[in-house]
Amino acid sequence: MDNSSVAFVPTHGPISQSIKNESRLCDSCPLVFYTSVLTRRRDDYLKDSKYFMAVALLAAKRSEDPNTQVGACIVNQENKIVGIGHNQMPNGCDGKLTWARDRTKDNKHLYVCHAELNAIMNTNGADVKGCSMYVTLFPCNECAKLIIQGGIKEVIYLSDMYEDRDEFKASKSMLELVGACIVNQENKIVGIGHNQMLNGYDDEEAEDNKHLYGEI
Repeated sequence: MDNSSVAFVPTHGPISQSIKNESRLCDSCPLVFYTSVLTRRRDDYLKDSKYFMAVALLAAKRSEDPNTQVGACIVNQENKIVGIGHNQMPNGCDGKLTWARDRTKDNKHLYVCHAELNAIMNTNGADVKGCSMYVTLFPCNECAKLIIQGGIKEVIYLSDMYEDRDEFKASKSMLELVGACIVNQENKIVGIGHNQMLNGYDDEEAEDNKHLYGEI
């Protein structure tokens, strides 16, 4: 037998269960002996883009906003995470300001820091030029300004539920003007820019996570 195709794993746990019908027990040790059936790379592993969006979704769960939870994850050109953020009140203001969203009164829009801003601030001084941003909700015009000024080249978003609002139309226009690559939840480039295609979330996954967005 070719030793290059031999491996040992514990007899307990999900791995041993998955190869139950492809292996036999060693008499001399509590290990499972098996051949090349599990030495090849599995095809259903989590791809980079799915992982980074999952990080953004996890960050969104940190938000205290009762209506809308947004997360953002910044990734550099080496596919390393350099910043993560979620929408929250400014430091020291938690629990002291309203989360009401009524735009005619004292409301959260006057105070809240968006996920994109926090992700950029949480880079601890790392340069975001040339980076990609994964965000669960398409950036507003104010966040687009930060993205552009920081030199972020690509925005991958999960939801664009407010695309008809003026601030989001302005955001998309600005990003397109500077040649940012915008990738939507259908894995399609919707903004001009470089032609690298990333694997975004599909409609079904966006539907599964729509509870994260609520009403701004």
